[in-house]
Amino acid sequence: MNIPALILAGGLGTRLRHLVPDLPKPMAEVAGKPFLYHLLKYLQTQGIRDVYLSVGYKSEKIESYFHRFFYSLNIHYLKENEPLGTGGAIAFALNQINAENVLVINGDTFLNLNIPQFVQSHKNALNLALKRVEQSNRYGFVEEKNNRIVGFTEKSQELKDGWINAGVYI
Repeated sequence: MNIPALILAGGLGTRLRHLVPDLPKPMAEVAGKPFLYHLLKYLQTQGIRDVYLSVGYKSEKIESYFHRFFYSLNIHYLKENEPLGTGGAIAFALNQINAENVLVINGDTFLNLNIPQFVQSHKNALNLALKRVEQSNRYGFVEEKNNRIVGFTEKSQELKDGWINAGVYI
């Protein structure tokens, strides 16, 4: 598949700091391996070949681990010198990736998505994968009308089912 993937792995991971105090959040262990390992393995099975890791906080932990895996992937590291937030990290990375479209994935999110199909359906300026959940108040939710996103609502006290941002974009 020709589309490169950008994994956002540069956040401070403050909510998981008590579980992984010396590691970036995507390096938290799941089934004996860092979460990011599983995400890269999944992208590999979906036909992705070029992966850009947007790194920042404790980036050396990520770089030293992954240099010995995934020989069939071209892994590039894009280092944020200071935390840029999600939008800033995406803008920073897109300025360095020479591609018309880029698959962007949150580094702490796994969505069992058929990536080739998602890419094939990309016809808008931006595609955003959504997931329907019960009690979307934990996450904030996506407001939609006629299958179009019209807004985002931050976490609230209101318990309701709804669509949330699944952390995968083109």
